[in-house]
Amino acid sequence: SNIPRDVFYRDVAFFKSQINVDRAVDDLAATFGVPRHCLNIHAATKGLIAGPCLLHVANHPDPIPCHVPTLIPPPSALLRISLQPATRFVLVVEKEATFRSLVDAGFCRRQPGGAYCVLVTGKGYPDVATRAAVRKLEEMGLPVFALVDADPHGVDIWLCYKMGSKSMVFDAANLATPSVRWVGLKPSDRAVPRNRLLPLTQRDKDKARAMLRRTDLAAPERRELSRMLWQNAKAEIQAVDLDVLIHSLEALWWK
Repeated sequence: SNIPRDVFYRDVAFFKSQINVDRAVDDLAATFGVPRHCLNIHAATKGLIAGPCLLHVANHPDPIPCHVPTLIPPPSALLRISLQPATRFVLVVEKEATFRSLVDAGFCRRQPGGAYCVLVTGKGYPDVATRAAVRKLEEMGLPVFALVDADPHGVDIWLCYKMGSKSMVFDAANLATPSVRWVGLKPSDRAVPRNRLLPLTQRDKDKARAMLRRTDLAAPERRELSRMLWQNAKAEIQAVDLDVLIHSLEALWWK
């Protein structure tokens, strides 16, 4: 198998940039109506998963435990995921630093009644492997929640999990997680100290206005984006103290 970077370096003069390779692969996959890995091209993976689960991976003799942050394998290699029976939900975290802080704090097992949760991060915009894994977890009947920055890019990352990316809409059935709910951070949250808010950049404002023009954005999310523009403020997850963040997330155990 190949990764797109390998393809690029086979003829740099022809492709000129990596983005042209990515577009060509997506166009070919869309034309043939198949996932990218059916073209024998696999993007390098970057997403992490942690919690009470086992990854069953092709050509790997034993299931891989995820009690520590574990790299999510490509969709073609990830055969299935096994869960502890008491697993309640999946929390997708935008930032790797926050993901690791929650893992270190024992959030996966900080639960009433002996329940568990699974934590996932795509380290920003998620790759194909991360989106496919979250989709698998949703199909297993687990509620999925997203914790992202309270800025237009954070909202866009949540939508990438929920609806898939525009460039791979043909594979949305395998990559999109329609039920994923945005639980924070939100402009309406009061957990962020005012002195830790940041002003929106012009790029932020343009992105927020473009998102408000989407026809597939629900009313509550429209209100949050409008509030963000009205306040002219954004917040990163790290602006909230970890103890406060964990306390605010504890309601997820009862959803």
